[in-house]
Amino acid sequence: MSRNVKEHERFESDIADRSQPPPIIPHGIYNKLSKNPYHLRSGRHLQEPSKQIFTNESLKKLNKP
Repeated sequence: MSRNVKEHERFESDIADRSQPPPIIPHGIYNKLSKNPYHLRSGRHLQEPSKQIFTNESLKKLNKP
C-alpha cells in the first residue's frame, strides 16, 4: 500500500538549492554603506520648497487701472 511520490514543486529544476556557497563580492569603494554616495544623487534630497512668484501686493499692482 505504498503511494507514489508526487513532487510538490512544479518546476523543481528552476529552484535554487537551499545550501549555496556565499557569494563572492569584489571589494571596492561601494563595499560599505558609509562610503556609498547614493544620497548625493537621490532625487528626494534635491527637493526644495516651492518659490513664491507673486505676492498679494504684486497682484494688487497688476490689477490697478
